[in-house]
Amino acid sequence: CERVALFHVDNEHGRLSSLYADGIGSEPIVLNLKLGVAGLVAVTGEEMLIEDTARDPRFDASVDLKTGYRTK
Repeated sequence: CERVALFHVDNEHGRLSSLYADGIGSEPIVLNLKLGVAGLVAVTGEEMLIEDTARDPRFDASVDLKTGYRTK
């Protein structure tokens, strides 16, 4: 495993939130609860195994664009 993300489900505001560390600082990650693979898992509570997440049409690449990391 190269990386892992732990998200907080905020049902009141309809979002997922987390932090990512880059160097000595950290930046917030905020996702719409109804979008992307992470949002789908959060809403359904069902786990998913996806061979190449970036090729999945449900994948939201906004975090990759922000962090410079390519989710696989």
